[in-house]
Amino acid sequence: MRHYAETKAQRQARWMGEFADKLVTLYPQISGRIEWDTAKYYYLYGKSVDDAVSEYSLARNMEPK
Repeated sequence: MRHYAETKAQRQARWMGEFADKLVTLYPQISGRIEWDTAKYYYLYGKSVDDAVSEYSLARNMEPK
């Protein structure tokens, strides 16, 4: 019998992927330059992807293109 529940690593990978996709969609200039330690901090503290993207962009004074 196989267990099909999502692991912590899979959940984190999914969240990080959603964060990167949303961030790059809103701010294409950040592509390839995401600070992953900061993204992981937001994930570990339970931020939603939307809140994390908002805080990340505010902390860096990023303007949407």
